[in-house]
Amino acid sequence: MRTHMAQGLRWAPWLLLGALGAYLLVQGSDFILHLGIVTAIYAVLAMSLNLAFGYTGLFSIAHASLFGIGAYGAGLAMSQAGVPLAPAILCGGLAAAMVGAAVSAIFSRLEGPYFAIGTFALGELVRIVLNEWRGLTGGPAGLMVPRPAGAQWMTFGLDLANRRSFFALALLLMGLTAAALALLLRSRLGARMMHVRDDPYLAASLGVGVLRTKIVAFFISGLIAGLAGAVFGVYLQFIAPSSFSGMESVRLVMMLVIGGAGTLFGPVVGAAIIVLLPQALRINPTDSLILTGVILVVVVLFLPKGIVGALSQRADAGSARRRAERSAPCERAAGPSPIAPSSAKRVGAD
Repeated sequence: MRTHMAQGLRWAPWLLLGALGAYLLVQGSDFILHLGIVTAIYAVLAMSLNLAFGYTGLFSIAHASLFGIGAYGAGLAMSQAGVPLAPAILCGGLAAAMVGAAVSAIFSRLEGPYFAIGTFALGELVRIVLNEWRGLTGGPAGLMVPRPAGAQWMTFGLDLANRRSFFALALLLMGLTAAALALLLRSRLGARMMHVRDDPYLAASLGVGVLRTKIVAFFISGLIAGLAGAVFGVYLQFIAPSSFSGMESVRLVMMLVIGGAGTLFGPVVGAAIIVLLPQALRINPTDSLILTGVILVVVVLFLPKGIVGALSQRADAGSARRRAERSAPCERAAGPSPIAPSSAKRVGAD
């Protein structure tokens, strides 16, 4: 029973988030809904990095590039090939997933900072391609994502021309991503990912295919990042290379570190802080970056596991202490264990 209660408490933040989302869906203004959409999309993007880094140990600085590949993939599918909205979003996700798998296959034999440097090189390569291939991407001027006409704008029964409907889609994407990751982490593949994160050499000695696990993890991570990017591009109806720069990757890492890597709810908390706090304080982008840096330093020094990680650790320690306190009276009532006769003789002989 206590186990079920503990599991319920772990899902309580998601229930509260769902209740808040339902309230904003009914009562939120257009500006609040806009902030909610952007926060939900960035939360999904942070979840994708969390799968690669927090659960598999692959420190990537390329996820903003995968985000951009998803956005441009969906935008080009709609503008150049006339693909309907839902298949275009899927095309963007698959494009990012395939690039992610290819990158993982190339760089996964590298470890730690060397893998991060390799992904940084990918990010720079994607940025150069997006800037220089003007005939396809529009270059620095960006790419307009066309608004589908009439019924083509209807997706999953939602009229996405309406901001409330798009907010519902963003919440749905975030909820489905969190549920899919929760199921994945309970599977054998999820266990293999965490074994690879904790000790790849030990995992290999136990028969885990380390390289294959890394490739699959990065494929899934890239798929999630690409879907988030596709929804982002469709929402803004305009994308440019500056939206997917290396600085965006740094902001994404900040979201994960502040919220808590290796936790399901941490990316949501990190995305909310990075996106909403500057808006709440009404500060300019430069001051926002300074504030984010200060928050990051404080979290790293005093909450090295992130905000959600520290709260989870504190809750686990409290549960362990209460279990110890409940078991102590039973141990005292049982009294000392009897000494076997042979043991008594040996003690006396000594």
